[in-house]
Amino acid sequence: MNSDLEPAKNRVFALVLSHLLAGLTGIIGVFNWLEIRELQRLVVVFSGISVWAWRAIEIFTFIIVGIIWLCLVYFSQDYYEKGFWKKKMLIRFSKIIGIQVMILLLVYFAAHLIRTRYGF
Repeated sequence: MNSDLEPAKNRVFALVLSHLLAGLTGIIGVFNWLEIRELQRLVVVFSGISVWAWRAIEIFTFIIVGIIWLCLVYFSQDYYEKGFWKKKMLIRFSKIIGIQVMILLLVYFAAHLIRTRYGF
């Protein structure tokens, strides 16, 4: 009887754990999203683009980065779930989070560089 329940328990555990890790990935992705938005604003302000185009650029950037963020969350959940069965979930989670943290730091330092260069 226990042998019948084991695969179901493992499946549920894999789904719950992959969704939790995808949620953490999504939270860090929101911070990336906000930092990219801030960098985009700084680039637009100091690039000489017409003031009338600023709002359209901001909206399109927000939508494009939002779609990328949503795709990342869906992809990461599936990637983590498949990693569970291959016993590589932690490695896969570390790769995705590592990439996200690198992007976050690069965007943050690029925005900081623009602020310091233009005295903002």
